[in-house]
Amino acid sequence: MHECILNGAAQIAVPAFVSTLCICIVFVPIFFLSGTARYLFVPLAEAVVFAMLASYLLSRTVVPTFAKFLLPPEMERHRSPEHPKPKTIFGKISYAFEHGFSQFREAYRDYLSICLRHPKATVVSVTGFAALSMLLFPFLGEDFFPTVDAGRFDMHIRMQPGTRVEETARTADQIEGMLRKIIPANQLEGIIDNLGIPYSGINLSYNTTGTMSAADGDILVSLNEHHDPTNQFIREIRRRMPQEFPDILFWFPPADIVAQILNFGLPAPIDVQVQGLDKRANFAFASHLMDQLRTIPGLVDLRIQEPNTRRRARC
Repeated sequence: MHECILNGAAQIAVPAFVSTLCICIVFVPIFFLSGTARYLFVPLAEAVVFAMLASYLLSRTVVPTFAKFLLPPEMERHRSPEHPKPKTIFGKISYAFEHGFSQFREAYRDYLSICLRHPKATVVSVTGFAALSMLLFPFLGEDFFPTVDAGRFDMHIRMQPGTRVEETARTADQIEGMLRKIIPANQLEGIIDNLGIPYSGINLSYNTTGTMSAADGDILVSLNEHHDPTNQFIREIRRRMPQEFPDILFWFPPADIVAQILNFGLPAPIDVQVQGLDKRANFAFASHLMDQLRTIPGLVDLRIQEPNTRRRARC
């Protein structure tokens, strides 16, 4: 028995090690990522690689050791002419699993023999199945990270430059009234308005929505547990805001913790920064770039974070 266990473990040591390395090599390119993807997926890749290596180590040490203690009773049971069924609950579970697995193995062997006898039909069937699977391509997701409906959203509003905070608060109350008409009362948990510049540097450091002056404000909306999709309310707000408040610039910064982490605290999922000594040239380039980006289908909340207030004042 001792020699059988050693020979069996030695025969599959190299194949098991090669298969383990093949699985680990798949995760090597993840370590060359940068940005958000690196911080998200590198720990996951490390967990898989360490788990596979630990699994191989245990399979070469613990499994043969247990086999030495568990195989002799099992072999004695199979040597008996009647093959009595086990009486314990664990023995019955093991017996049922072995019986079902043996049936599956026999069925797989029969199916494999059919495929080997008809190689052309097998190749054509597999190729046809792969071609049909391409029909699912239009239904595949394209998001870097799935959208999470956290039951809350943040609406940032910006008035004309120079607007006093009192006027900003008055307009925010009007917008809040519009939100209460869009969102049913039984689905609305609460609305919080944060208007103007925070009164301390600490609060300003935690504000990632792009607040610049007293003309800015954030309207935080929380929904109840059983609510309609949040994006449904946002689409309706986008439709009604230009009609009821045409002079107000608005957008929806990330509100939930998942989106905020993925954006690294930036006020938009895609943030293009233009830097240079000539501020007029920077603004002209950013305006030209924004005009080019307007042609992208599905793009919303396109804006320049730091507009040229002097130019706007002249118009």
